[in-house]
Amino acid sequence: LSDNDKLGVDGYGADDYGPFSLSIKRWPRPADACADAEKLSFKGDTIVQRGSTLGLTNTLDISAAGCVGKATPMAEAFYQVELEAGKTYHFKLEADLFVDVDALYLLSSCQAPAQSCVKGAVYSSGGVPKVSFSYTPTVTGTVTVVVDQTDSYMADEGAYTLTISR
Repeated sequence: LSDNDKLGVDGYGADDYGPFSLSIKRWPRPADACADAEKLSFKGDTIVQRGSTLGLTNTLDISAAGCVGKATPMAEAFYQVELEAGKTYHFKLEADLFVDVDALYLLSSCQAPAQSCVKGAVYSSGGVPKVSFSYTPTVTGTVTVVVDQTDSYMADEGAYTLTISR
């Protein structure tokens, strides 16, 4: 929050009063464009990255024929990670409650993203969105990890946890 931001707290009904707890969390703002993807590094065998799509824009739309099987018309966050050939990596995206960040995919290039998707998945059933898949690259190199959304509801924007393990 900046000096000019204001925060209001209100009850649901006339009888809603009394003590309450308010927590405000701020996560680092992820990259909003593929070319600016934040480089992530393993700490041991795991990367855990908290993030939020709130305030980001839609700079990439993988078509319905793309690697997640649906269009992705909402804001996305971009990360890069170095992967070694022949090792299996596990990718997991978990959205916070009431947030529908529901697509996760890997790109080999930002130049032609629709043609360079090497693996992806989308969450497809009720509850808190969780997406996971494994990927074993055939060559050592950097991939771009994209956290995205398939629906255009305002509630889609929000916090998530991205976990990459090897």
